[in-house]
Amino acid sequence: MHVISDKPVPLPGVVVHPILLMPRLETNPLRRSFELLIRTMQVRHIVKKIRPHVVHSHFMLAYGVYGVLSGRQPHILSIWGSDVTLTKKWSIRHVLSKIAYMGSDTICIGDMVSRERLIYQGCEPEKILIQPWGVDNTLFSPSARSMAIRNRFLGNSDGILLTMVSAIDPVYNIECLINALPLVKSDIPFKLILIGEGKQMGEIEKLALELGIPDCVAFLGRIPHDQIHEYYASADIYVDTSHPKDAGGGIGVAVMEAMSSGLPIICANRQGIEAAITDSINGFIFRGGESVELAEKISTLIADPGLRAMMGKTSRAIALKIGSWNQQMNELEFLYQRLIEKTSR
Repeated sequence: MHVISDKPVPLPGVVVHPILLMPRLETNPLRRSFELLIRTMQVRHIVKKIRPHVVHSHFMLAYGVYGVLSGRQPHILSIWGSDVTLTKKWSIRHVLSKIAYMGSDTICIGDMVSRERLIYQGCEPEKILIQPWGVDNTLFSPSARSMAIRNRFLGNSDGILLTMVSAIDPVYNIECLINALPLVKSDIPFKLILIGEGKQMGEIEKLALELGIPDCVAFLGRIPHDQIHEYYASADIYVDTSHPKDAGGGIGVAVMEAMSSGLPIICANRQGIEAAITDSINGFIFRGGESVELAEKISTLIADPGLRAMMGKTSRAIALKIGSWNQQMNELEFLYQRLIEKTSR
């Protein structure tokens, strides 16, 4: 296996090929276009040297474009969510997206709503394979619960630990959760651990200070992926406030990781989330941006340990059914083999 990336990291058993780092958004258009051209040429050169049986690109822009323009077939494109959500029809992004999906043999996407949006943008339906985000169910498991982590944030109390794993950026609507915390009605102590980093971090920290709840929130920044499973399993409730205007976000990998860890989920009513969360069965769905409603859902779960346990158990069962890495990798290996055989005829 070979990985081509502008953010290379060492991977055991994998040959990693670095390419030019992606330009920042504020880079002037001429320079950005030149760098895109350079990266495309780099990818073509690497792929020509490797001569892989399959090219599998992750994220439609711009990696999907690189994969298609690498000149190697068959090509599979995995769409991550925002690359569909943020793409408007008849925009430059749409033109580049069309290059990516028209040149791909198969497009993997997370949910039915995202599929319909991709078809609306012009993708051929027969190319699309629905495959929700998968996780390692043995790693993301209730058995990873750590009393050391719970004691670190709750002391020796029988308090409640809320968690959210997200980039700290406006698109994820994290201020909705911070605004909800002072409205939570509970005699039981609780604390939110917010895992992630981003350009809105200072603003969110300031909001918590202004609301008088700095002691109710712990900003942990980025946690290495080989450690983060313990933080999920050590929590009692998972909250996700992401509420994009357009479809494409789907279930989300963090929600699937939390479900696999046996947590009840409180999630904003974004399109596609119903594939994983059923209201009042394995969590609650609230109207995106409604902090008062979110606070009510949090209060209900804090007050009812039996409900938390029932919902968490159901979440785990759903994650095992639709989000198993082993099952999904078997499906992908079958897809690889089928495409290779088709191409070699």
